[in-house]
Amino acid sequence: MSEDITRIIFEILVEEDRRRPTYALLSRQVQRWVEPVIYREVVPDLWRGRFHRSVTALVSTKPPNFFALHVKTLFFKVHYPDPDDKRAAEILERCSGVLSLAVWSYVSEPDALLEPLPHLQKALQLPSLSPARLSLSQIVLSSNTPMNRAFSHPIFTHHLDITCTQEQGIWFSPSLVQLSNLTHLSVDVQIEGLDPTNVATDVIRDSPENLQVLLIWPSADTFTSKCRDGMQALVRGEVDTRAVLGFLRDPDAPTGPAANFEVTSEDFLGEWSNPSKGGALWASAERVIEKRQEKLVEVQSRNCADTAK
Repeated sequence: MSEDITRIIFEILVEEDRRRPTYALLSRQVQRWVEPVIYREVVPDLWRGRFHRSVTALVSTKPPNFFALHVKTLFFKVHYPDPDDKRAAEILERCSGVLSLAVWSYVSEPDALLEPLPHLQKALQLPSLSPARLSLSQIVLSSNTPMNRAFSHPIFTHHLDITCTQEQGIWFSPSLVQLSNLTHLSVDVQIEGLDPTNVATDVIRDSPENLQVLLIWPSADTFTSKCRDGMQALVRGEVDTRAVLGFLRDPDAPTGPAANFEVTSEDFLGEWSNPSKGGALWASAERVIEKRQEKLVEVQSRNCADTAK
């Protein structure tokens, strides 16, 4: 069997096997084949720090640019300002070729006088970073420095997903216009006390003209009748044809409110932790918009035909 075929076989095995890191122990040759696949999508455990130690090691069997070349997905769960903030930033600095980046923060509301995640905020400003897909908790942008609260850094590109807590509101909206390349925006928002139609209207008003998709994920302990009416309007495309409503459904919960489509929390997590096997969310939203546009064309054609008579 040729070396190329053997390499391909191992790459396929590593892709499909949950125990894939063990293949790197078979031999140095196999290690060179499989490690680029093993490290393609990484969900670092920041508390234990194993991946952090690998990327920051002064002595390593890997080439100096290995992680910059091969890590294409990073999914951070930031639970503690220390050590998670600094470790995540140092990983990000060494994985500059990342194409899909998610930073989900579970840090409580910061003290008003403190930057909540200063190291990560600084790392996100690196000009070497240009992921095609970016998912952030809004708190990651929280800052007393206006420059850090804006979307002026190169990292903000085409596809952006932001999670907002009820306490924070959606303070980022007015600065969206700076994102001239933004085409797809996803907002996970606590909808209690808010009119979902106003949320969509405000975000679209503040977004650049070339925005193609606004995907709203509403969450609440209870959905009021007014809130449900607003969600229905979004589902029907009455607010804006680009505004689509998704719903994160608990598999054990009863049917949720109206939505253009539903996904489980596990699927949503997989969209960012394992995007090579995901990619369905944006595509689902785009299909909804395409159907709306097709329907509009049909109505316009019918009206023109009636006028001609």
